[in-house]
Order: sequence, then C-alpha cells, then structure tokens
Amino acid sequence: MPLSARARENKDLLAAGKRRCSRCGIVKVLDQYHRWSASQDGYRPECASCRNVHSVATVSERERVAEVSAENRTLAVESKKRCSVCLEAKPFQAFNRHPQSGYQARCRACASKLAGRKLVDEERLIFVRQLFDRGLRLCRICKKAKPFSAFPAKAQLEGTCLKCKPLVNSKGEGDRRMRRRLEIINRYGGSCWCCGETRWEFLALDHKNGGGNKERVSGAYSPGNGMYWWLKKRGWPTGFRIACHNCNSAVAFHGACPHRPTDSATIWTPCPPCVGKRGKDLCPDCLARRKKAWVKQSCAKLRLETFETYGGKCACCSESRTPFLTLDHIEGGGNKDRLEKLGRKSAAGLPFYRMLRKNGFPKGFRILCWNCQLSIGYYGYCAHKPNG
Repeated sequence: MPLSARARENKDLLAAGKRRCSRCGIVKVLDQYHRWSASQDGYRPECASCRNVHSVATVSERERVAEVSAENRTLAVESKKRCSVCLEAKPFQAFNRHPQSGYQARCRACASKLAGRKLVDEERLIFVRQLFDRGLRLCRICKKAKPFSAFPAKAQLEGTCLKCKPLVNSKGEGDRRMRRRLEIINRYGGSCWCCGETRWEFLALDHKNGGGNKERVSGAYSPGNGMYWWLKKRGWPTGFRIACHNCNSAVAFHGACPHRPTDSATIWTPCPPCVGKRGKDLCPDCLARRKKAWVKQSCAKLRLETFETYGGKCACCSESRTPFLTLDHIEGGGNKDRLEKLGRKSAAGLPFYRMLRKNGFPKGFRILCWNCQLSIGYYGYCAHKPNG
C-alpha cells in the first residue's frame, strides 16, 4: 500500500536526522527525543519538552481526580455527587446512569453543553471561557474538555486535540462517521483498485460483482453508518473493494472504465437467422438489442453535446474523458432545481440534458468530474484544491 504524505515526510526527515513532534508539530533533531524500542524508528513520537509538560499535567490531573473521588465517597452518604466539569455537588438525579461506576462523572447539564445542544453562541462562549480559566479546552471533534497539553501549541479557546487531529480533514471537520469511513478505506486497500487514487475524499466502497443497490433495497444494511457496522460485525468480508468516484461511476453507468477499455461497443449484430432481415421481420431478441443499442447511441450523443457546450472538461482538474464527467450547478441547489423543472429530484442525467437543450443551454452550469463533484458535495471542498 502506498505511503501517506505524513509517512513520506517522516521518512525524509529521519534520513536527515530530524523528526516532527506529534504534539507541538515542530521539526526537531533526534537528540531532542527520548528513545523508545517499541516504535519502528526507535524514538518517541513527541519531543522531550512536550513529553515532560504532558507528564506534569497528567500527574496534576490524577491528583485532582483522586481528590474528587475521595470527596464523592463522602457526598455519596447524602446521595450527592460532584460534577467533574462545573465542580458543583448535585443529587444523583442530576447525573446520567453508568453501567460500571453507577453515575457518569459529568452532570446532565454539563454533558449537554459539551455536546453543543441547547446553547446559543453567547452561552457557549461563556461556558468555553469558564473551562479555559480552569486550564481546560474543548475539543471540537470529540466534544471533551481536556488540559492544555492535549492540544497543539497554537490552539485558542477551542480546538482539535492531538488525539483527534489525524482524523480531521484540511477544513478542520471530522466526527465518528469520518473515522469509520477511513477505517473502511484502510481495511480494503486504501486506494482505488483501478487507477490507484489514494486521496480519501475521492474514494468509496464498491461491490466487486455489483448488486449493491439490490442489497440495500432488500434491507441487509443501510448506506453509510449502517454498512460500516454490517461489515465490522462480519469480520470485513470479501467481495468489496475501494474505487474512486470516477472509476466507480464509469463502470456503473457505462459498463467499463476508460482506464481499462473493453470492446463493449454500442453496435449490435443480428443473430444468424436474422441476417439480411430488417424491421419487424427481426426476432424479438434482435429487436430488443437493436433498440437498446440505438438508445445508448442517442443518449451518448446528447451527453456529449451537453458537455461540449459547457466546456468539455472538468472545471477543477481539466479531466476530459466523457465517462468521468457530470453536470454541476455552479450555485448549488440541484435537487430543488430538478424538482421545480422536472417534478422530481432524481431526474438527473438525460432528462435534465433534454431540458437544457430545449431551453438553449442556459448559464449557471459547469462540467466537473465525479471525483470533484462528490468531494465538493460531501465535504465542501475538492481535494485538488483543499485550501479553496
């Protein structure tokens, strides 16, 4: 499997006798790292300075937890417990149940605030500042209050903790679904089986033998999160592979990928008894195959005409192979537009192309490849231009 950008960088830095600290993010010489036999290169991932700060913070945090635990044993006689966030002693009814300890460490009010529920911007800012005054920051991803040492040096009132940092994209977005998505991609190879694309924004799970839509309709699993648990409970079964959106869509809609061309031409050939016959004299099977070939040719002609009118190539990466291209609304709102003009959101593709040709190919559209289109739709940016 090809190395990630971070792994390649670490390899180059080690060759120069340096390493990037996983906590502060600064490149330092190897003399500033502790030895560690369990790692591949023999050094700790964090520098000695960050490790010392983290150790001191961990000790102080353990002492604080020990004090709170001792006090909670005293308060338990009065059916009370001290919240680990607001530090107020509250009755047991103010805490959610926990299967092991009996009650959770945070009261329900603080747990709701940490999750960002029932808070306007001003209230949330006040709550985050209260945490900051106590030496804690709120992680935007895991929604946990952690000490300053758990965050990069440049973090503000809120930020992404070092544990969640590798799980977010360049826009700072990430959640549990993102972690599960990355796990699926890594389990099934980490790159497109056809073209070798490795940028996860462009990758999706593909059924090797097709039939994915039929399985989902049958209720075997739901797309996304449901499929993740279905795969995990069955020990990551075979029959799946990773494909980029370009290759996946080309195979699904056109029967073949331009990276691996086949002889699947649209020209039909009659069966031996029908050779020399025309029109209604053909057998039902030849009539059906002739009609299918004619529809495929006319659809391909309309698609090509539409794409050439709007530029003929992807506006982002300049991809020009037709099976990889699709039409995009520049200002968004494609579902609403199709619902108003054609009566249903799913009227994409040929019905929409016919409507555009009928109206003289109006402005407001552009050509994108499937990789760029779905990356912008899912994550708000394209991996070709992660910084906008």
